[in-house]
Amino acid sequence: MVEDDLIAIQTEKEFKKLFKYYLEILEDLNLEKNQYEQIRKKILDHSNEAIRETLSFLNFFNFTINKEKVEIAAGKKKIIKKVIINPIISIQ
Repeated sequence: MVEDDLIAIQTEKEFKKLFKYYLEILEDLNLEKNQYEQIRKKILDHSNEAIRETLSFLNFFNFTINKEKVEIAAGKKKIIKKVIINPIISIQ
């Protein structure tokens, strides 16, 4: 279903954004290179695992899109990229 794909895409995007922030904080700590690389690897490993586990869990559900809320979010610029949900709805 398109709705399920949209949920998966958005969930993965938000996880990646979160872990990117963690990596930025790690860079700000000015650690020794070896220590930095070890912590960076752990962050990346755990982030990938969290994404996989969450997407796997989401497969247990069927989602439907509330067209009115999507239109409101699009009007408030909460949805930035163009997303085509079905031939009837196109959101920018």
